Amino acid sequence: RTLAESMRAAVANSPMGVTISIGVSTALPDDAAVPTELFTRADEALYAAKRAGRNRVCVWGEAACAEPVAAA
Repeated sequence: RTLAESMRAAVANSPMGVTISIGVSTALPDDAAVPTELFTRADEALYAAKRAGRNRVCVWGEAACAEPVAAA
């Protein structure tokens, strides 16, 4: 989440005047998830971020998307 949030904030604070939404999915080395599952989960998280108001980072499996964190 931290890396994705840093990327989102960098784009939002750029002079381009655009924002991004990011969907995140993770797996541990011993996780049985196959790569296609990871992509599907990340895609689901991305669309959850867009439904939550855009300019968000959502992590698959979390109950809700977090509000964007203000830039430091």
